[in-house]
Amino acid sequence: MARYASIAAVNSSSLFSSFAITCLRDFLDTKPRASNVDAWAAQQPDEPGRSEAIRRLVELGLTVRTKAKQLSPALAARAKELAAKAIDQMIDSAAPPEERAQRRRRLTKGPLEFREDRVDLPKAKEK
Repeated sequence: MARYASIAAVNSSSLFSSFAITCLRDFLDTKPRASNVDAWAAQQPDEPGRSEAIRRLVELGLTVRTKAKQLSPALAARAKELAAKAIDQMIDSAAPPEERAQRRRRLTKGPLEFREDRVDLPKAKEK
């Protein structure tokens, strides 16, 4: 822990750097994580130090793009069914049936302004 304290003392000029040091210290306090980082660094051609290895791994993690996975139709239907059941339990039973249907539809579809950002729905065709 003494080595982390000296690093924090040098870089404590900004709140962000002390926060980053704290996060890094917490991350490396578990031996499996530190040993995994060291093992990855040993496999690299230039064998970077731990801090350089962590920087490269973070950079790799930030640049990798993964496609959003689409649920199978059966799973999507099941999720919709479970959501409808949960919503039915929360909706006011004294409300008229049309109002309950409208509330359920609004909750399952989401607000209009967010629908275009959802990755689980197909994009609407432009007119």
